[in-house]
Amino acid sequence: MTEFVRICPRCGHTNPEYENLCAKCQQFIGMEPSVPRTAEKEVPMPTEDVAASVPAHADIKTATITETPETTPPAFYLTLGDSIFTIHDGAVIGQQHASNRSAVQIPPDIEGCRYVHRQHCSFHFQDGEWYVQAIDQQMFGQSFTNPVWLNEQQLSVATHHRLQHGDILRLSAIALTVDIQEKSNGTT
Repeated sequence: MTEFVRICPRCGHTNPEYENLCAKCQQFIGMEPSVPRTAEKEVPMPTEDVAASVPAHADIKTATITETPETTPPAFYLTLGDSIFTIHDGAVIGQQHASNRSAVQIPPDIEGCRYVHRQHCSFHFQDGEWYVQAIDQQMFGQSFTNPVWLNEQQLSVATHHRLQHGDILRLSAIALTVDIQEKSNGTT
């Protein structure tokens, strides 16, 4: 399984993908795209105004990450208030629970979480587009399907539905905003 990381734009430090602050310089990296650890890409040196805000003892280096459009999809996030969920190809989202194996788990303190199934829907990147698929709960022995809506249209189960930046994805009572970062010449 590929390990994903976030590269700090200020100092180039490689951080685990779940980190929101760079471990080296404390720069906010919560909106930086996650990239495979094995990839290489040139991260530009900080501008003078950013460099001036870095402590004198900080060691600023250039990190490298390689991204190829065919293999690395653009960053994709779901936002809900202050919560930001990073989505990767093949990820499943669901309610946080000790027995849940979903890659993205919605914490129970979010209002409406109790109506989200532990494996509610999945996300796929294909032919340059992101898709969502409602998961048929019958495969878990359930006689119901937890609803998934895209821009207030209920989705049929086991069918891929294309996502666009700004779409509203609703899982039962939770409305999430789709944030797809566009790539252009290696930048987001």
